[in-house]
Amino acid sequence: MQLDRARSAGICLKGAENTYTLDLSGSTLTGKASINSFRAKVAADGTVRDDFLAELDQGLNSTVTTKLQKFTITGNAQTRDLELAWPASACVWKLKPRG
Repeated sequence: MQLDRARSAGICLKGAENTYTLDLSGSTLTGKASINSFRAKVAADGTVRDDFLAELDQGLNSTVTTKLQKFTITGNAQTRDLELAWPASACVWKLKPRG
């Protein structure tokens, strides 16, 4: 994950950028990080837009009252153009392939 600073609030700078392992199998995109995972439906053209609950990392966790927050995954799973957003705090991260 790489924070999109131009589209994100200042609070987002306090959080660590996690690493997700992504897998596209048929019409399902799954993502796993050290403490979080998600499963999202993918359209035939590769587009995805899904919400999931996830635990905040330690950097952001001290700024909110609950650990579980709603996140949104959007983009195209086939082209690997994906972003992860935390709408409640206006944070947006691009998901970039490693290597």
